Amino acid sequence: MRKTLLFIFVLGLGLAVFAQQRAVVEKSLREKAVQHTKPTKGIDDASAYATTPGQQQKSILAEDAIGNTWYDTQSNRSMQTRLYLHGDGTLGAVWTKGPEGAPSGPDRGTGYNYFDGDSWGDWPLEAIEDGAQAGWPSYTDFGDNGEAYTCHDY
Repeated sequence: MRKTLLFIFVLGLGLAVFAQQRAVVEKSLREKAVQHTKPTKGIDDASAYATTPGQQQKSILAEDAIGNTWYDTQSNRSMQTRLYLHGDGTLGAVWTKGPEGAPSGPDRGTGYNYFDGDSWGDWPLEAIEDGAQAGWPSYTDFGDNGEAYTCHDY
């Protein structure tokens, strides 16, 4: 019994030590140079507008309220496509709409609004779905057929 336990202990120790060996990287890969470029401060460069946490900054983008929600956890571990910029400059937007402060209630659904290039549409009073408890929507272009959305449905 002692020999068996000693053998298992030595084997386990040997495997543990063997697993800690450093990976060998080829010399050609270790000496490979990486090209670095300096960031530019163009309008399309997000780093030009980087802010320090805790400091208030004024956004270069205008903000418009396009709807309301009581559902504070919009992402739920992943972020779907909630806004879509169409090729003609119009925008479509969806969000989880939970009226009356009860986002998990039976009237939860998808809020939708559309920017026609000049202004957003009126605030939606009801969800897109009719009588379904839906949420976590995604929105996209649907080619010549218009637009499409998909969401979680009970």
